[in-house]
Amino acid sequence: MSEDFRPSSRLLDRNKAILQTRDLLEIPDWVIFSSQVTTFGLADECAPELISVTIFSPDRKILLDSCVRPSGAVTTEMLRKHRVDQATLMRAVTESSLIESVRKLCDKKDVLCWDMPLQVRNLGLIAARAGQSAPFLRAVSMQSCYARFIGEELSPGSYKNQPLPGGSCDETESVTPLKECENIVELIYTMAGTSQFLDSAQVLNKNWSATFYKPKLGPAQKIKSFFGIGE
Repeated sequence: MSEDFRPSSRLLDRNKAILQTRDLLEIPDWVIFSSQVTTFGLADECAPELISVTIFSPDRKILLDSCVRPSGAVTTEMLRKHRVDQATLMRAVTESSLIESVRKLCDKKDVLCWDMPLQVRNLGLIAARAGQSAPFLRAVSMQSCYARFIGEELSPGSYKNQPLPGGSCDETESVTPLKECENIVELIYTMAGTSQFLDSAQVLNKNWSATFYKPKLGPAQKIKSFFGIGE
């Protein structure tokens, strides 16, 4: 590599995002958290709500996929808007039970979210309804990671958020929490399988595995090694 070569900050940040996903696959001590709160009625009313929460493991195992038991009657239209069926609603649990499950499953683990502020807000709402404090989450924003990967700069070192491929549980409620978790897992594997040698978002190997790694190197060392920095 030429001594005159100096990688752009955008390329460096993109490589950091790739390495972050490879770290996740190498040491899968994390879960994916997604939730959805659908409110029916005006914001200033005591409006009925439907709430769903899903937690995924790194190997795509569903650890939790549950609804909060609604306090009032639920119409077919409400079920349709929230994208849940009557059978799922019949298995709904209390807010307290759901918060306890989240606390146990997320304890001492990194918790990957897409829209982190939205998910923290939803969890706080559920906890408040249960009369409890919200569980502490070691939250990791995959939306921010993906923004660095795509590299559409708003200003130096600041990147525009991108939509989650396949859809997310954002304010438009385009997919369910379960589907959002599936999409996040797929994105992690896609990013991890992308070549670091290309200054683009092309995917070369969607079947990347952790064996690609040199386990003793941390993310900073991997970047330095790749670019020949500090040797």
